[in-house]
Amino acid sequence: MKKNKRRPQSEGVKMKHLYLADSDKELLVMLHDFVYLDLAFIMEYIFKERFSSQQAARARMKTLADAGYIKMFKGVALPDTTQPGLVYTLTSTGVAMVEELQGYSNFRAIWTKELAVWYRHTLQIARVVKKFMEESPKFGLQVKDYISESRAFYQYGANKSEVIRPDGFMVIGGSESDENFGIFLEMERSISKKHVIQSKIERYQEFLEYPAAKEKYLYKTGAEAEATEWLVLFIGNDDRSTIRVMKIMAKIKPKPGEQPSIQRPDINIPVLLGSTNDIMKNPVGANYHHMYRDDYETKDMIYVEG
Repeated sequence: MKKNKRRPQSEGVKMKHLYLADSDKELLVMLHDFVYLDLAFIMEYIFKERFSSQQAARARMKTLADAGYIKMFKGVALPDTTQPGLVYTLTSTGVAMVEELQGYSNFRAIWTKELAVWYRHTLQIARVVKKFMEESPKFGLQVKDYISESRAFYQYGANKSEVIRPDGFMVIGGSESDENFGIFLEMERSISKKHVIQSKIERYQEFLEYPAAKEKYLYKTGAEAEATEWLVLFIGNDDRSTIRVMKIMAKIKPKPGEQPSIQRPDINIPVLLGSTNDIMKNPVGANYHHMYRDDYETKDMIYVEG
């Protein structure tokens, strides 16, 4: 009786070998950094010089998915459009390739298994951060690191309520300088509520005043650059939501002649507010309301008063 040969276990899964162009590698690294990206972003910021149409870009993404590097989520709601679209993330093979490319990776399998509820924030934040990356060098600046929402979470105190949950964290500074801004990013929508925004600001203030919290935060998140000045940047989804958030923040500040109170504790840390529209035009221009100042309605550039 002839016995069947037992196949090695590795033959059960066949991986298609694929040559990766530089833009493919850039895509994988950016998927690692932002976790989720949509096709419009990929076409605009990664494949623009390589493909002349979204159809060609979509075909390449399918090839990368078939090769096992990425996963597609279909029929997904996207920002700024009523049409469902495609959202992409890494697979374990893609994560392994990123680790080979840059020497490390920090990616959870659950993000591949199912689309996280915060994916829309990630898609919007990706556009903001990429715009900072593109425009900053024109002013001698550089985005030295970006940490996604999933990795930017931090518990700074003993209680579970003593946490910050930014939508992203960015380190930006002079190209030849070690003095950098650490910027917490908060994407706000038109449904933002006063108690939610006030709670966020209060927790950021506690964090910034907590002993050694900033140094521990940079270590825990694995930031590639240090931050010497820290601020919180709230970003309105559109001009209407930006105005709404500004009015809410104004209610946190005491009225002229009043002392701080529970309802109006004041804003005592650098809190800036800008609209997505302004930031996408010029992220380093005078497009920000400095909400901790008395003249917060006047727009100015990003800086922290000494």
